[in-house]
Amino acid sequence: MDHKSKANLKTLASVVILVLLVLILFTLPRLLTNLMNLQKNLNTSAVGNPKLCLKSCTGTNPATDVATVNTPYSVSVILDTDQINIRGVDAVITYDKNLLQLTDINPAAIAGTTLKQFAPVIPNDPVGTFDKNKVMTCANSGCVAPDPIVSAGTIKFGASTFQWYPSPTPGVITNAFNGSTTLAILTFLPKASGSTSINFGFTPGSTTDSNVVPDNANQDSLSSVVNLNLTISGGAPSPLPSGTGNACNLDCSADNLVGIFDYNVLLQYFGKAGVNASCGTNPDFNATGTVDIFDYSKLLQNFGKTTCN
Repeated sequence: MDHKSKANLKTLASVVILVLLVLILFTLPRLLTNLMNLQKNLNTSAVGNPKLCLKSCTGTNPATDVATVNTPYSVSVILDTDQINIRGVDAVITYDKNLLQLTDINPAAIAGTTLKQFAPVIPNDPVGTFDKNKVMTCANSGCVAPDPIVSAGTIKFGASTFQWYPSPTPGVITNAFNGSTTLAILTFLPKASGSTSINFGFTPGSTTDSNVVPDNANQDSLSSVVNLNLTISGGAPSPLPSGTGNACNLDCSADNLVGIFDYNVLLQYFGKAGVNASCGTNPDFNATGTVDIFDYSKLLQNFGKTTCN
């Protein structure tokens, strides 16, 4: 190869190197940005979609269940992090205070997970005890300043990976939590029959309602929730109708039972006129205008019953 050919090759190589340097110069910042975004996503959002559920995270959404008037009803609040590490969780749950009364909240996750600290805590408590009475009072009756403002029918509590110890030890941060667990168990007393729902307050990305905070990030990663539709039935039988002249009104003593006290009332007024009478003063059960043997017969037919024929 002569001298001229060698010079041409050197020139060509220089041009190629220059082009490569220009390409690297223009593409490197974008490449670095993409790598940084990828690392950020791996550290914060990871691959999971955390969710909060009432009763179950599988099956229908909303979940369904049944309850009975005046019989305690418990439902689990379930946290599923879907494979990502988290540091904290807040739950905001609403219910119909006219049909349900919150009677207990059990911070179940304390016993078996690193979510050791529930909030709010009892003021000035040296070990940071969860103030479930405050949660229940605010939920059933509402709370105003200086307490956190909570509307009646709203349950608010949170949990974090922190272990509160007595003073002067300031406490320790526990390991991040990853998995599925029963966060808490809510117990209600159904007050009346009807159909109702228990729902999470949830807006994707919002930090002022229900949320899940991942490890190494200050953002809401809660992806979805499963609410609960509840059917309440049963309860004590309705009182028998009041007032005389109604053939079904035999409960003069108003104790929801046709019994000996109603028989005594009938005896006191037997043979008297039923004009302007009420059950308690003149038991004219069949509305004939006189308390007589036919009223006595009606009472015997329904004696011992809570409803009448």
